[in-house]
Amino acid sequence: MEKDYSPDSSLTDCRTRYPLFFIHGMGFRDNSTLYSYWGRITECLKSHGADIFFSNHDCIGTIRDNAVKIKERFDELIATEKIEKVNIIAHSKGGIEARYLISSLGGAAHTASLTTFASPHRGIKAVDIARRIPFALSAANPLVNTYFKLLGDKDPQFKKTVTEISCENMKHFNIENQNDPNVRYFSYAAKMRSALSDPLFFLTFPIIKYTDGDNDGLIPVESAKWGTFKGLIESPDNRGVSHADTVDIRRVPIGRLNITDIYVEHVKELKRLGL
Repeated sequence: MEKDYSPDSSLTDCRTRYPLFFIHGMGFRDNSTLYSYWGRITECLKSHGADIFFSNHDCIGTIRDNAVKIKERFDELIATEKIEKVNIIAHSKGGIEARYLISSLGGAAHTASLTTFASPHRGIKAVDIARRIPFALSAANPLVNTYFKLLGDKDPQFKKTVTEISCENMKHFNIENQNDPNVRYFSYAAKMRSALSDPLFFLTFPIIKYTDGDNDGLIPVESAKWGTFKGLIESPDNRGVSHADTVDIRRVPIGRLNITDIYVEHVKELKRLGL
């Protein structure tokens, strides 16, 4: 018997018709016992009635390799939970892998919507430059791959994974993985005010600012726009919002902005749209 995920008046505001399927970005896992990739976000949504599942794919993998792993979890979920469709919420490179899942691996049949937060849909010009500098990525490749193998990845490919999100590669990706007309696409971007907004991106922000313009420390604002662009996430003060802030890495409000509110309001909108 198919499980009923339709909105019910006895439930709180964030229980959508179809459950939420979260896909994390590069370098982490959803199910770490030491660290929750999504900060307070998923627990906040659950407290508002949302049904949530996670992709639990590798930390460092190519778009295709990770999408294949995500599909295994995706198919298992559809079969065991008797779910017709899901609303995918993805961060960073996870949004690109979600698009590959939908467009190239048959995921469209069971996807109601895809919402991406700070995903590099049109690539990063700084990566195009870095890939042309001898040893810029090659030097770090064996060390990073070894580290993530110790964390459980079977085939980490740091250099290839990074170069996949160059503007050149994403241009080809977008031609080959066009939006499915039966899936709703939404996106959000974020912007740091300066290199001092977040110490994690002190070095990367000015580089990407020079090559790509406004960015969140990693992803250019213009690159993050895809489908229905829901807007730029900014804090009311001078701090700005970083790439890590969009997944609540510090688990505290950013000045007067609480990032969990963005997710709650968006999921409420999905519900209003009948998704």
